[in-house]
Amino acid sequence: MERKLLLLVVSLLCAAGIQAQDFTSGYLMYSVTDADKKLVSVTGYTDELPAEAEVPATVSYEDIDYAVTAIGDFAFWNSSTLVQITIGNNVQSIGDQAFSQCGELRQITFPNGLITIGDYAFSFCPLTQVAIPESVTTIGDYAFSWCHSITEITIPEGVTTIGEGVFWSSSGLTQITIPASVTTIGMAVCASCASLKEINVAEDNQNYCSVNGVLYSKDLTLLLQYPSGRLDTAYDIPNSVTIIGDSAFDGCAALEQIAIGNSVAIINKYAFSYCEALKQITLPEGVTTIGNGAFSNCSAFEQITVLTSTPPTLEDTEMFPFNGVDNAIPVIVPDGSLEAYRASGWSYFTNMRTESGSSVQQPTLVEGVRYADGQLLNPQRLLVSVYDLTGRLVYRGNDSARAFPSGVYIVSYGRTTEKMVF
Repeated sequence: MERKLLLLVVSLLCAAGIQAQDFTSGYLMYSVTDADKKLVSVTGYTDELPAEAEVPATVSYEDIDYAVTAIGDFAFWNSSTLVQITIGNNVQSIGDQAFSQCGELRQITFPNGLITIGDYAFSFCPLTQVAIPESVTTIGDYAFSWCHSITEITIPEGVTTIGEGVFWSSSGLTQITIPASVTTIGMAVCASCASLKEINVAEDNQNYCSVNGVLYSKDLTLLLQYPSGRLDTAYDIPNSVTIIGDSAFDGCAALEQIAIGNSVAIINKYAFSYCEALKQITLPEGVTTIGNGAFSNCSAFEQITVLTSTPPTLEDTEMFPFNGVDNAIPVIVPDGSLEAYRASGWSYFTNMRTESGSSVQQPTLVEGVRYADGQLLNPQRLLVSVYDLTGRLVYRGNDSARAFPSGVYIVSYGRTTEKMVF
């Protein structure tokens, strides 16, 4: 028994020794990723990191030469000194947030053998020059998001995957070109890019296309991205489109009118968020679902018209689709459907009327919602939000009566917000 314990202790110590092959050389920290193949990744940096740095192709430690094949997650995260970096030719992958929030990083030289750029790898960096090598196949989610100094970027032939929000809010970006090799593009790929005028796609791409600078799926059923820096005041979504993608029109400050095609069924989350000049919208008969925050902060809305008798589902797990929209504006619904709308999440709006002109001005007086007999009573079935005193949402709905545990709550409905003791 003692011999077995001794062997176990020795084996654990040996394993710990193998795992602990971390070392520092110069101003960089490394970790051995494959001792047999003599491979290491960069894991961090010391206080001696210079403004102009280099990740070498190889590094020596204890008389062993290692190939530097990766830059690990968070390796250079939040460096305040790094301005320019050259990456050695053996590096094949750059990890998640590897250079994120490097507030002075303006230039990077990629190696020709680089394959993968991780999620948020260069987010919040003031990069001015980005030349992605032809060896890259994958650009991770939000990899170049909030890089406000980038003005133009060409994605090379060979890239197959462009992640979600890759260029999100990169306000200096004016155009982007997508090659034929790309098979997957994430939602909101260049949303809220305030200077973006056009998105170009190679004509022989089998999965995506550009129509007058707007990014679509090849079959024109999915509208992925409208360039938010365009100055056009009106846009017609074609009848072929069935889905409007996440943040597709996010931050399109110039748009005052949008005609939604008759085939649209799903409007994804934040699709028209912060379209602050948009005055009205007509939702076609086929719309079934409106995602979180889809029309949030469309503060200029004067009217909404809905052509379907069945109220579209309003997703509200992250943000109410019409958050920030005046709930007193007219909402026009088909004849015979007014009660169905009032009994749904659409009851947020207090001035709904039918196409024939009959209207119901929903009351927002205190007596509309009250607490009695151990229940929150809501006889007019208004949309009610209930929060505890920490601000946590504990209920949102339009039940006519609902029981709550004893306590003090903040109750919000229509234009009324009040504290209630249950």
